[in-house]
Amino acid sequence: MEEFKKTLEQNKALNQLDWFTFESIVEKVIVGGYDEDGNKDPAQLLFVYKMDLKNHLDGKKFNH
Repeated sequence: MEEFKKTLEQNKALNQLDWFTFESIVEKVIVGGYDEDGNKDPAQLLFVYKMDLKNHLDGKKFNH
């Protein structure tokens, strides 16, 4: 767990993550939010982890 937390804090990419592991560490994912200028951004992703860590991502940067 500590290694996973360190990876996220350094904004390193994860190549694989199985569903069981995802469910055991992620409390919730919030889709949508606001950018720095206060504009709605439906592609923003906020991962809230069970270990008191949050990670903001721009969903537009991922392949659909």
